[in-house]
Amino acid sequence: MYVCLCRQVTDRAIRRAIAEGADSLEALQAQLGVCLECGRCTAQVEALLKEARGQRRPEQGEGVSSPATPTG
Repeated sequence: MYVCLCRQVTDRAIRRAIAEGADSLEALQAQLGVCLECGRCTAQVEALLKEARGQRRPEQGEGVSSPATPTG
């Protein structure tokens, strides 16, 4: 489905760019030109980014809390 009508960019193209390393809105803007014209696609592009982040496993130390060390 088309997400950015101004640049004729589909959700598949956005997902592919994310899979290839575009990990921010700015990166997708630079690579695909999304969200630069009217801005109506911004929410959907951000949702696709969020979806992709949810599918990735947290990197070492990211999102993992370490137990508190007792003092005393």
